[in-house]
Amino acid sequence: MTNNLGKGLVLAHAAFSLLALAGAIGIYFQFVDWGWREPRLGANALDLTQRIPSEFDKRSAAHKQALAARDVVMAHVQPAQTSLNDAQFRFPSNHLFYNAELARLRGEPKPIEIREVLFKDGQLALDTPGRNTGRPVFGEKVAGLDKSYAGYRADLKKVNAEINAMVKEVRKATEATREITFRLNGKDDAGKEVQSGLYTLLESEKKAQDLWRSEKDYLQPIWARTLEEAELLTERRARLQRTLDRIQGKK
Repeated sequence: MTNNLGKGLVLAHAAFSLLALAGAIGIYFQFVDWGWREPRLGANALDLTQRIPSEFDKRSAAHKQALAARDVVMAHVQPAQTSLNDAQFRFPSNHLFYNAELARLRGEPKPIEIREVLFKDGQLALDTPGRNTGRPVFGEKVAGLDKSYAGYRADLKKVNAEINAMVKEVRKATEATREITFRLNGKDDAGKEVQSGLYTLLESEKKAQDLWRSEKDYLQPIWARTLEEAELLTERRARLQRTLDRIQGKK
């Protein structure tokens, strides 16, 4: 046990001695400059204006740069923190107001008042001047808008129902007109004549009546002359009959 402890102490001493030797060699040959009483010069020893910074100088300069960067950033942190605190404070009430306004505009069954949103210098006007966490400022009432989205949807549904009823009536009238038109001209939707319509029958009847009228005009004078001749012949026959009767009576 004692022998092992002694061996361990020897090994620890040897390791520490090697580390100390390495540090001494590094300091002697200036591998790492941790800061000297007389700062090292550049590669050219005669150039007294060039100074090689030590590790301490580098870290001190880095620390100063970090402090300067912190100061630059922290100048904007406080306004941002103030704005964040204001936004956190106003968010719950603004959110509830927004949801209530949306619910009113979307589903209010009763007539509502809708006002326009005001803009100032091209930006939305808020009730918190100089901040962007307030509520919008409303102006005059919008003319012609007095119902919510649900109300106008109901009106649209009612109008669509009336339109559908009118469309049915128009379709019914159209079908009746189509049937009447087909009966009149006998043509299908493509304009092809399928059967003789009333117009065709009327045209044929007109032609027949015109032909009958022309024949009547032609035959009427002949009929009149023939009737006159027939009356003359009838009267002549009657005279001849009376003459014959007198002759026979004399016998």
